[in-house]
Amino acid sequence: MQLDAQFNVLIRKPLDSSVKNVHVGPIVIIFDALDECGTSKRNAKYDRGPLLKLLANTITQLPPSFRVIITSRSVPDIERVLSKIEGIHIEELKVSPDSQDISIFIRDRLDQIADNNRVPEGWPEDSKVKTLVERAEGLFIWAELACNMIDGWRPIKQLDSLVDGSETISLDDLYLRALESSCDRDWNKQGFKENYRDVLGVILAAKAPLSPSTIDRLLGSSGSIDIISFLSSVLYHKQDEPTKILHESFREYLSDQSKCGAKWFINIGDYTRILAQQCIEMLEITFEYFHQLTLSSPCQSQVLTEAETYACLYWVSHVCEMEACSGEFGRRLFDWLAKHLLHWLQAMSILERSRGTASSLKQLLIWVEVSLLCQFGKL
Repeated sequence: MQLDAQFNVLIRKPLDSSVKNVHVGPIVIIFDALDECGTSKRNAKYDRGPLLKLLANTITQLPPSFRVIITSRSVPDIERVLSKIEGIHIEELKVSPDSQDISIFIRDRLDQIADNNRVPEGWPEDSKVKTLVERAEGLFIWAELACNMIDGWRPIKQLDSLVDGSETISLDDLYLRALESSCDRDWNKQGFKENYRDVLGVILAAKAPLSPSTIDRLLGSSGSIDIISFLSSVLYHKQDEPTKILHESFREYLSDQSKCGAKWFINIGDYTRILAQQCIEMLEITFEYFHQLTLSSPCQSQVLTEAETYACLYWVSHVCEMEACSGEFGRRLFDWLAKHLLHWLQAMSILERSRGTASSLKQLLIWVEVSLLCQFGKL
């Protein structure tokens, strides 16, 4: 379903219906964390440009009894669109360095850490909790990352390292400390830095959160859980559940070499290409036995693994985000499509996602025309 149609069905029509039955107001609609909805990169799979355009065109058309609140970090594309909407007021929220909410959060987390570790009676000291609250400067993401770090290796030392000294610690500084405390001890061990880049690269480039077993399958390796466990302060993970980054700012930090330095830098474009190749390779193997399947098979819900499902859903997105393509990959892609296009359509039907195949193929055709044919000199 197109974005404007989804908006009409899921938001506008229910609101129009409800306003007729509600005699009080105003009614407040909140769009929270708009910056987390897609990317500012144009023509990407999750380009938020169309969503911003839709909001700009429809917010002012809502009944007068409605008020809209949009929260977001300060990012250029969102500010540019919202500033053009008549009647919109942009307000920068002031965060208090002595926020009571932050204080309660940090105290509760540190009490839990104290219960789970051998620490002296009275730890943490009130003065250190107060300093940590001040360092957070009202940012929950800073407080959470700091508490995650303290909850790792040697909590007493970690807390002391965060409160010692008088310099301000930015979120980027905290990310650096988290990476150094997690990885520096093993950085020079054989294969560690390569595993770090591969696992983080896949997590950052993936279109949906992946479990460690699926990351292993896509990389054709094993042991991603070890890297994920090392980085528990900046990654969300539970037993064999999808792994998520702590915050979008961590993705931005690792993908900007000027921020994180060459050591920690992840070139997301490299892993977009790797995932495109790995998805196609995996599906080539998977589809070899699709000759034996029929759409009426009673066990089809069990046919595709999580990794194969991911490959089916997102291989087109990864291919279309590749900035450059070798002639070898292009020929392989054509051969794969000639052999397995119908199998992919069948798999998408099994997954009940066949409705999106037409738009995916249109997107792929545009990419082929621009990327491959230009490269072969046929345009």
